[in-house]
Amino acid sequence: MSLKHGILLKSLCLSSNKFFKSHLFTSFHNSTQILKDLSILQTHLRDLAGNVETRQMQLPKDGDKKMPPAMQYERVLGFAVANQLAGNPEKAIPVLSKIESSFDIDKVSADDGEVVLYHANLLRMSGQNEKALQLLETPMAVKSVYDEIFFS
Repeated sequence: MSLKHGILLKSLCLSSNKFFKSHLFTSFHNSTQILKDLSILQTHLRDLAGNVETRQMQLPKDGDKKMPPAMQYERVLGFAVANQLAGNPEKAIPVLSKIESSFDIDKVSADDGEVVLYHANLLRMSGQNEKALQLLETPMAVKSVYDEIFFS
């Protein structure tokens, strides 16, 4: 791709970003698909602060029983990654703790273990090494984390 095409693509993305934001706040307030598309576009444009804000709007509300667990999982992880990319891993930690509390210890999966490892990594990144070790010693972590290399 030439420089000319790259500049054209960037200007199209920026105008799409403006379009999404204007429509989101005027006629399609909290439209799920627009929020999803906007967050992807913001990630592409490296609009990290805007991405965190959009991902915050996508988080499941307390008592939202209509949203399937897999979708809640996806949105919480998207919010956590957006905060990490924006340089605020400590803001993602409470949200990950909340979703981990919904895990069923009798029905753990490798995905649950990956969330626990990601949570421990965010704790480590924010300088909370002792809390990270305590998290990895919980029964949930011991049962769900299959990555033995991580522990060595």
